[in-house]
Amino acid sequence: MGIALGVSGGDDGEDVVRDYAAAWSQGDWAAMHSLLTAQARKDTPLLEFARAGRSALETATATERDVRTGKAERDGDRWRLPVRVRTRIFGTVGGDVLIDVDTTLEAPRIQWEPRLVFPGLRDDERLRRE
Repeated sequence: MGIALGVSGGDDGEDVVRDYAAAWSQGDWAAMHSLLTAQARKDTPLLEFARAGRSALETATATERDVRTGKAERDGDRWRLPVRVRTRIFGTVGGDVLIDVDTTLEAPRIQWEPRLVFPGLRDDERLRRE
């Protein structure tokens, strides 16, 4: 007779961040939106969420096909996701997106904020082109 023991360290959000990154690279706004907290989905319905993402790409002169995400790494209480966007005017723009994950829920979810539409944006910044 054998006994199998499983030890779980809890879900720290890595899976949801990985799934979010994969959906972002595919331009799958609906999949990305489904990974947000319930409050974020309520505050930013799918059409508004997709519009924000597409608007940022349009400002940067890029499309959904131009986004590439790397492997997320833990950075304190957040996840650091490297993102590269190939733009028509500015070349390839790269930077990190710092993602907060609510791990107190049954399944961890992304705490979405407008700064998550493009790499390198801080909490109070919006993307613009001059």
